[in-house]
Amino acid sequence: MAGLVISACSEEKAADTGAVRYQAIPEGMTFVAEIDVQSALGFAKTLRAAMPKEAQANVPPMDEGIELLQTTMGVDVSKMKQIVIAGKLEDKDPSTNMIGVIQGMTAESLKGGTKFKEIEGKQVFTFGPGSEKVYLASLDANHTVFAAQEAGIASALAAHAGKAKRLLDGGKKDLLGKLMGTSPDLKTLRVHVLGMPPGEKTPFTVNGGGFYLDMDKGIAGIVVSEAAGADMIKTQADMGMAMAGTQLGQIPGLTPEAKKTAEALVKGIKIEKDGDTVIITCTDGWDGKAIAQAIAGAAAPAMAEFGGQMKAVTAMMAAASAAAPAEAKPAEGKPAEGEAKPEDGKPAEAKPAAVEEMFGLKLKPLGKWKPAWDADAKIARWENPKFAKPVEVYMLVEKIADFKELKGKGESLVFLGTKINKIAKKKKTKNGFWAEVRRKKEKDLVFVQNFGDQQFACVASLTKAKGKKGMPIKRKMALKLCNGIQKP
Repeated sequence: MAGLVISACSEEKAADTGAVRYQAIPEGMTFVAEIDVQSALGFAKTLRAAMPKEAQANVPPMDEGIELLQTTMGVDVSKMKQIVIAGKLEDKDPSTNMIGVIQGMTAESLKGGTKFKEIEGKQVFTFGPGSEKVYLASLDANHTVFAAQEAGIASALAAHAGKAKRLLDGGKKDLLGKLMGTSPDLKTLRVHVLGMPPGEKTPFTVNGGGFYLDMDKGIAGIVVSEAAGADMIKTQADMGMAMAGTQLGQIPGLTPEAKKTAEALVKGIKIEKDGDTVIITCTDGWDGKAIAQAIAGAAAPAMAEFGGQMKAVTAMMAAASAAAPAEAKPAEGKPAEGEAKPEDGKPAEAKPAAVEEMFGLKLKPLGKWKPAWDADAKIARWENPKFAKPVEVYMLVEKIADFKELKGKGESLVFLGTKINKIAKKKKTKNGFWAEVRRKKEKDLVFVQNFGDQQFACVASLTKAKGKKGMPIKRKMALKLCNGIQKP
């Protein structure tokens, strides 16, 4: 088996094939990504610091996000070491078969989870609303497995228990071992691909590949081919590097500093062929901080969107916490309500505090639109089997004063999560206001209503859902439903 190896001043070491993080990855996965959490956070901070001040304003500080995760979800990021995510290249929706393992966290330590059921002797918890649930279970005191589907968490736990084949037990074992052993000192991001994505064609055979990044040390990659393709790979690599060297000055928007960094990087790369292997190595051209400076401008929009999504997730968790009633102090010598009485000398098992159903609101039914309560996600909604999406009601932790503030908060709102490009229609009401908002190719109705000192958002998607049966709701019908919210 021949291969193209791109290494960045690193030595090849044996793969850590016995690691706990891979014991829950079942056979059949065709890509695996490894993220070193602390290294990735350090790079994100460096990247944000390199951005212009006006761009920084749209990217929340990493420490702020970490504190929110700790407060709202109980996630201690400082203890997290590595995240492994596996899936299948052929999936149109990556979440279909996605399975991941987090090192440095347990499922029981998180806030806002709901006990689901036991699988293979492990307690499974669910987090998030309805169809967007994520399933988690602790593998041991230091590793947690998660999946986007119930079938995924079941297959992961079966693999961990030794009742199903693991990825490292199957036919891809040798290939994955080779990829994992390439440049193991490059830890920020490591991606292993076990085959070619469906529909992709190359003039040579590709059995697998990998990409590796460490902002302090360099980049690396490997393309595993066959002997006949090695010469072609070498030729194309030589041509690509020659072209990169001549076209750097033609890249639009490239600052003189960024051009200098890129030129140094290109000059520091060497391409060598040793038998069936083509090797690309880095010498002195790598400067992580300079590269962060060079790409900061281009990375700003993506980081701003990620920051908005992170705020949205934590806002949802904060809303769930805020919806929970304050705990009443028990009378002396009596257990609190919801607290189990100890028996036979065993400590009582605490039960989670109840959340007032529907936030204490009344949602009026309308035709086939029936009220429902998602106790896991703390969301009230109307559902109708003929429509693709429900109309949902969220409690707002951070209140929205007016249309302008709504437009500016699109990325941080859990029910939107992306920038609002335009408010197409709007109207004030006796207890709030509503607006029809446009986001990329989507449009939504957001109806903000005040009841005493609490504020709620009634949200309806006016866009046809891709791949889902049912029609989208019309604005007129959505307004009728939202006007049916009452405070008893």
